[in-house]
Amino acid sequence: MENSDNFKKIRIRCPICGKKGEIQVARKIIESSSRGVCAIEVTKNQVCSDSFIAYVDKNFVVRDYFIPDITLDGIEVVEKEVPTKKDELVIEEKKISDEDYNIVRSILQRKIFTYIIHAILLKKPIHLVYDIQDIYDQIVQVFGEITRNAFEMHITVGNIEEYKSNKKKYKDILVLDISSETILEGQNKKISQNLLIYEAEIVKKAFKQYDPTTSLIILKNEIQKIYSLVINLKNFLEEEAGEGKKKLFKKNIISELNRRFNIKITARYLNFVLDIIQHHFGLNLADYIIDATDGIKYFFSKL
Repeated sequence: MENSDNFKKIRIRCPICGKKGEIQVARKIIESSSRGVCAIEVTKNQVCSDSFIAYVDKNFVVRDYFIPDITLDGIEVVEKEVPTKKDELVIEEKKISDEDYNIVRSILQRKIFTYIIHAILLKKPIHLVYDIQDIYDQIVQVFGEITRNAFEMHITVGNIEEYKSNKKKYKDILVLDISSETILEGQNKKISQNLLIYEAEIVKKAFKQYDPTTSLIILKNEIQKIYSLVINLKNFLEEEAGEGKKKLFKKNIISELNRRFNIKITARYLNFVLDIIQHHFGLNLADYIIDATDGIKYFFSKL
């Protein structure tokens, strides 16, 4: 039997079904982690019938969870390839340094970070205006890392003089001035804060972390969670309502998400995800979903 001093019990709560339990993790795995946070694979039947990943810090505290393989019954989905070590899931090496990420995080601040994530989710090209050219590559690399294996990203960076000289070039692009934290072009030069509620929550959660590795992991994790839900919901819509099949009410979609994989979301969050599906993947939601006004027409058409 293994010496109990070599292991640590960690309290776990399944992010899928909510069941609580404990797992034993080798102390040396956590304590020797150079990244500040270690990703531990929780396999089926350790806590419940689900499998997921728990991010554990050096104090043996669970910082976050990740569900790598949300699936819909009978539907093929895009899954992220996950190693299957028993005690530790090795986080793929970052392409950027902690120093680079910290610099970018300090320059962009929360507001610009939130705008950028919002634009990426809706597949809108972004141009950032900033006069210090040495940071251009790091900015692009940071967001490339955050969205890797998930959403497409189209970001360019340039100085103010270049932007002023070529304004017509940026007519259909979201142009953000980093220094003043303002929108110079696109989105009618204003994005309602009501539209940024979930993006802002992600950024706030990441920026609260002092450790840059932990902060970056949270950003990547949250983007991956959204991407997994978006892909699965898109596939579900195409399977259930595609090719002339019966359209779905939003309340039925919410019920199915809950019934099939115990995912509980609000109507507002569903609209957030549907916006991403429509704008990032070009799905015409009118072909799949009956909205509130269409519902009345649909009801009377059946009389």
